[in-house]
Amino acid sequence: MTTPSRGGASSDSPQPKLNDSGSFSVNTAKIITAVPANEAPAQAQVITSNALKYQAEISKFTGCPPKQLADHTYGFRVCFSDISDPRNFLPNAILDLNRLDGRAPPPCCSSYAVSLFSSLELLSVRVKAILKTNKKFLQKKGDHYVKISIDATCGRSTVADTHGHFDLFEYAHFNPVAAVAEVGGLAL
Repeated sequence: MTTPSRGGASSDSPQPKLNDSGSFSVNTAKIITAVPANEAPAQAQVITSNALKYQAEISKFTGCPPKQLADHTYGFRVCFSDISDPRNFLPNAILDLNRLDGRAPPPCCSSYAVSLFSSLELLSVRVKAILKTNKKFLQKKGDHYVKISIDATCGRSTVADTHGHFDLFEYAHFNPVAAVAEVGGLAL
């Protein structure tokens, strides 16, 4: 069994986009000024491979991402049948999805994370509940599911709630398309 590649190319665009290699990219680069050896830098920035996607937006929220994190092996979410559709792995704050009545919830910490479920069964239960009040959900989010392989190199995962839902705050280099382990139609 092979493990999918988690890397991704970066982009000069400030918004996430699907690049030619099939990965999503976000410009998270920081400019670092060279300092002569005999001078100490005033505030040196360190670039690490664990920079979060949407870090600028996330940093506006206190305690984001949450300190209590968990390890998950897989995550399930609703997607479109074309796995390379850019909407499949974007967080709600970036998708700017409006509710049926035209109101959108204000951005919050978790709106910049990718929403996942710990099992296909729990995802299906949640989708069925949503469909009772939002008949257009499948048109907006897709009628398939995706199972992605996740580990500590992908990002920071929150603890799953009682419904199996958890958030993945992706690292900037994480390529969710490359981490796809399974895709299928939702059995509702």
